[in-house]
Amino acid sequence: MPLTLDEVTKLALDQNLDISVQRLNRSTFDIAVQTIQAFYAPTVTSITPNTGTANGGTAVTLTGTGFLAGATVSLGGTAATGVTVVNSTTITATTPAHAAGAVNVVVTNSDTQSGTLSNGYSYTTSTGGGTIGFVQVNAATPQTASASVPIAFGVAQTAGNMNLVVVGWNDTTSTVSSVSDSRGNTYTQAGTTVTGTGLRQAIYYARNIVGGSNTVTVGFNQAAAFADVRILEYSGLDPTSPLDVTAGAAGTSSSPNSGAATTTAANPASGPMEQSITSRPLTNSSPNSGASGRQPKQLLSGIKSPSS
Repeated sequence: MPLTLDEVTKLALDQNLDISVQRLNRSTFDIAVQTIQAFYAPTVTSITPNTGTANGGTAVTLTGTGFLAGATVSLGGTAATGVTVVNSTTITATTPAHAAGAVNVVVTNSDTQSGTLSNGYSYTTSTGGGTIGFVQVNAATPQTASASVPIAFGVAQTAGNMNLVVVGWNDTTSTVSSVSDSRGNTYTQAGTTVTGTGLRQAIYYARNIVGGSNTVTVGFNQAAAFADVRILEYSGLDPTSPLDVTAGAAGTSSSPNSGAATTTAANPASGPMEQSITSRPLTNSSPNSGASGRQPKQLLSGIKSPSS
């Protein structure tokens, strides 16, 4: 069956093919082509990897739709080098140098139409990090059973830092079903969920975060009793692989410990992280629960500095 003009033009745009069309009514053809080209502006859906140092020089692969031969790529307004349009859905390029922070990734086709991935790429400092330091903390302790606990950081976060989310609750049937935030950062559990007598605790982290105002939300599979959520921001962590090893334990003791954790990184930074996590109870007991002193303790050890 013959293709319509719209179908032929779409096929040519999708496959980066040349197209030659003759029509008696030239003005009608021009309008049709212009309309289709406007509809098929490029889109950028991802860039891999999505982080690199401020020095630039990181090889990246962009995916999306509608990429045309001769397309250009820019990150934070600076042109990438070595741009190769592999096909209509894939482009490879090398990142330019840029100041640290999250930047937009823009693909501009030869017909001047463009697509943007907002805050799609994050530049870290030229050394990949810096001195490890505590930035800020906030906590939420709802006094009623809650299936979802949102909590906002007090000030805007810095791109490239690491978020730590410590979650405790007073039952052993609820589980954490999700940890997310308003900036779209990805959270990974550090170690396993530790269960004590009527209590549970888990730790999550997000590396190389997107900067800006941020609210973290912890979701449970059901309403969890006396949830206690602590969110912390740290700077200077390895943006690619900040976690080295974990250890966790539960029991009744006046001096609880996590058990041994042998680090493999050359420069672990477990000291500051350990102090912030275990310096106070992380679950919120009801007045008559009798749970005091039975808090499960979990140590996030072997946090790596960029020079590890």
